[in-house]
Amino acid sequence: MRRGAVAGLIIVGLILGSLIVYGSGLDENRKELREEIYLAKRTLLKYRSLLARAESINSELEELKGKYDELSTGLFEKGNPSVVHTRVQKILGDYIKDSTLTVVSIRTLKPVDLGFLTGFPVELNLSGDIRQLGMFLSELEKSPLLISIDKLSVRVANVREPGLLRIGITLSGYAPASGKDGENRDE
Repeated sequence: MRRGAVAGLIIVGLILGSLIVYGSGLDENRKELREEIYLAKRTLLKYRSLLARAESINSELEELKGKYDELSTGLFEKGNPSVVHTRVQKILGDYIKDSTLTVVSIRTLKPVDLGFLTGFPVELNLSGDIRQLGMFLSELEKSPLLISIDKLSVRVANVREPGLLRIGITLSGYAPASGKDGENRDE
């Protein structure tokens, strides 16, 4: 009987030991399940709040689309970079002609990728007086197209003729960017 009692105690001890090991694993599983449930609940609450604000989000999106369409009218048409540079040069040439400045040189610079826009810089060296420069800058300001002044330097061309200025100016015209494969990004 003693052997049976010892064997019974050993079996009960093994059963209790295995239950303790198994129970401790359940506790870990419960913790993981609680964390997963908590994260799922937070995500669900975020989605619910977004659904509750769906109308205001949609109206804000429509407003932003309208602003984008309005602002994109000031961009040059997208296309081959050489063609866009030519368009920028033509517009700048018209503004220079209107202001009666004299063109010393024109040089196109490498296009600059700005994400959804591409800048097409043009470096101009001009000569003229301060009134002509003011007229040119006024033409740029009135332009319906988006043209920025990247760099401007003004100096006297000749000390004997202080009214004659040498003007170095770098301007950029902007067009919607094209994708890496040449496709339009916004289509």
